[in-house]
Amino acid sequence: MVFVITGIEGRKDRTTLDPQEMELIEQALAESFHEHRALTVRLFDEYEDTELTGIVVLIHTFRREIKLSISEGGWQWIKIDENCFCSLNLFSKRTMWPY
Repeated sequence: MVFVITGIEGRKDRTTLDPQEMELIEQALAESFHEHRALTVRLFDEYEDTELTGIVVLIHTFRREIKLSISEGGWQWIKIDENCFCSLNLFSKRTMWPY
C-alpha cells in the first residue's frame, strides 16, 4: 500500500511503503538485473514525481543503490529507499539494447 499525503502549498509528503511492497520492488529490480528486462520506476519528488524506464545493470546491496540503464549510453544511479519508490512496473518481454 502506498500513501501520498498532500502538504501545504501543493507539496507532497514522502510516501510510505509497507514491507511487502518494498519486497516486491526489490524482487522486480533483481528480475530486471538477472533477465535483462526493462522496468519503469517512479521516484518521489515533493512537487512532481519522475518516471525512469530502463534495465538494472548493477546492484550495490551494501549502499542500497541500483544503476539503471535508461538509453543507449545513458544511465542513472538510484537509491533504493522506501521513501523514494512510488510504483514499479516490469515489462513482460526482454529488452535488448546496449548497456
